[in-house]
Amino acid sequence: MKFPILFSGFAIAAFSVNAQLNIQLTTQSESPSIRKEGGVLEVQKTVTNNGAADASVKVYSHVVFPDGKTYVDAIPTELYLAPGESYADANMLLNVPASFPRGSYSYHYSVYNQDNSQILSDSVTV
Repeated sequence: MKFPILFSGFAIAAFSVNAQLNIQLTTQSESPSIRKEGGVLEVQKTVTNNGAADASVKVYSHVVFPDGKTYVDAIPTELYLAPGESYADANMLLNVPASFPRGSYSYHYSVYNQDNSQILSDSVTV
């Protein structure tokens, strides 16, 4: 009796197909920094669907200031990625004015997979 139940469970697992997302956040320079007079951080943000199913995702980004406060730099973007498809975010520049507080900033890039509630994120600190 146990064998058919295990087999049917295996058959269901074998036929389920999921999207497999990969995100990457890279900076244009090897050791980025923001000088006391302000500056620009250039980042390349990419989301790739390496799975065999379509993916419906939302992409978020935010900056954490040296004092711990959070700044959302853009509204969330909704995307539909087919298997093997990539999306490169066009918002590549973060401009930090000299009037902003001095210290380490961290830039966070997150992807929410609406199909299975998976959240992926990557960050860089300058």
